[in-house]
Amino acid sequence: MWNFMNWRQRLRHRTLSALWPLWLIFRHSLAFPVLVNHLEYHRPVFAIRSRHLMSEAAEWETASRAPVDVSAQAATFGHVNYEPLLHIVLHQPEIPQNTGNIGRTCVALGAKLWLVRPLGFRLDERSLKRAGLDYWRHLDWQAVDDWPALCDQLAPAQMWFFTKFAERNYTSASFERGSVLVFGSETSGLPPSIREAFEARCLRIPCRDDVRSLNLSVSAAVAGYEAARQIALP
Repeated sequence: MWNFMNWRQRLRHRTLSALWPLWLIFRHSLAFPVLVNHLEYHRPVFAIRSRHLMSEAAEWETASRAPVDVSAQAATFGHVNYEPLLHIVLHQPEIPQNTGNIGRTCVALGAKLWLVRPLGFRLDERSLKRAGLDYWRHLDWQAVDDWPALCDQLAPAQMWFFTKFAERNYTSASFERGSVLVFGSETSGLPPSIREAFEARCLRIPCRDDVRSLNLSVSAAVAGYEAARQIALP
């Protein structure tokens, strides 16, 4: 009996040792935050969830909704202030790499990046470095708690909303200095409440039927440079 139990313990130990690296790879991959957000959104369907996933989701929610000290951001990340050509808004983005690419586009355009919580990642130095944002010190950016908080900062009359459900082509819009380009999350896009409230200012970037939609960072770059072209970016 002793030998049998010892054999079982060794087998369990080896199995866990083999699976642990796979868990670490998944834990730090792009799929993990998207999966957690998906489980949280479909709570009635996924009634039985991992206790570990629940704790991670709660941790991200707390971190993403934590009050942001702009002065501390400036000291830590080299936050800069300049007169923005445009404003690019990401409503509840989920993937830090997309946000990183859009931040780089904002630096190239001279645009300001706005992030509307909750986010699928943390706004701390480690997360930013992991997303490859070594140029973050050149970016003018700000995070707000929710949509009403954003509307207190930026005029809705200057906003343009990008969604695959719009009928109007993005090239038909007249962009000007200070225009606000709003994009939804990677998995859900813009909420119906926002699309319906600003239906006349919703735009789409056309693509073939074989593709549901463009990547978020690609869409932001396409729209941002069209707006810059109209404004006559030097």
